[in-house]
Amino acid sequence: MEIKTIFSRDGYTIVEWIEDGLRRRGKLPFQTNKTITEDMLSLILPYGMVWGDVVYPFILPPEIVSEEIDKNFYNNGIFTQSDLQKANPNQVY
Repeated sequence: MEIKTIFSRDGYTIVEWIEDGLRRRGKLPFQTNKTITEDMLSLILPYGMVWGDVVYPFILPPEIVSEEIDKNFYNNGIFTQSDLQKANPNQVY
């Protein structure tokens, strides 16, 4: 599994990897420029919004499950509100 560093600053490192067809990001609780290995995944803290919990209960029909929303957002590189503001509005459909 390839794990790439998105950025490293202020005492933490944001990393990204693909797991079961889903792009994931996590936060390592230390700053590093070294290669991140799979055995380090156990140290990773969740990173990003849980989009399904944010938009699902309010604006989407019940046949769309929150996991699908998360998958669409994450696979399009939208993990934070800042990512969403930069994204094309049609990107996650």
